[in-house]
This record gives sequence, structure tokens and C-alpha cells, in this order.
Amino acid sequence: MRIHEKVTMLQANNEKINAELTELMRYLASVKFQGVENNYVNAAEMYNRIQAVRSMVGYSQDEMYIPE
Repeated sequence: MRIHEKVTMLQANNEKINAELTELMRYLASVKFQGVENNYVNAAEMYNRIQAVRSMVGYSQDEMYIPE
């Protein structure tokens, strides 16, 4: 893969990561979690969402690796 193609692909992946994190923040700021009684999240759901973002970051890191 040519370098400019790789850069374009990584930029697109970074945009996906940013969008996913923005959506997660919007979800956590929603009315669903407002008030004392509703101030909790499902740990398994958050784990899965964070793991998906970590996977995208790992993909970018793998693609940026340049063997010496």
C-alpha cells in the first residue's frame, strides 16, 4: 500500500474513533443518566463500547508500524 493511501486510511479511522467517542460522550450526557437515581451505567455495555474504540486504535497503531 502506498504511503498516501495509508495516510488516508488512517485519517478515516481516526475520524471513526472520534465519532465513536463523541457518541459515547453524548450517550453518557443524555437524560437517561440525569438525577441521583439514574446516575449509573451498565458496566458490560461500557466495556464493550470502550473495547470497540480500543480495537480501532490498535488497528491504527498496527498500520503505522514501520519495520526497521
